[in-house]
Amino acid sequence: MASKRRLRRQREKAAQKAMSNRAERFRKRLYRAQGGRCYLCGRMMPPVGELCHPQKRITTDHIRPKGDGGAIRGGSGNIALAHWLCNHKKADRLPTACEVLFGQIVKDIMKTPPTMRKKRFVKPFEMYGR
Repeated sequence: MASKRRLRRQREKAAQKAMSNRAERFRKRLYRAQGGRCYLCGRMMPPVGELCHPQKRITTDHIRPKGDGGAIRGGSGNIALAHWLCNHKKADRLPTACEVLFGQIVKDIMKTPPTMRKKRFVKPFEMYGR
């Protein structure tokens, strides 16, 4: 009985670790696609996994809130990285036109293969003079 519990706990820990590794890789891909910038304020974010001030740490944000019909799973088209404070201020309001545009840019960058990304990558805010 005790060995079954131990095995179950080990499996749960392994699954949790695999999930966190997947989430970490996804965040790093998003970070590169966004050019290291918060999609709400446009300022630079610290690298993924780096210790920093709690209000400046990186969080994933649903561009269109889940409660308002935004996609929960299935692709990164509705997810972007933002500072914790920016994400907290946005709360569950609908995105502005600029935020929607930025989300589309990130989505397009994420869809292109990595080999093509290196050749034609333009930082999102350089296109708009920011």
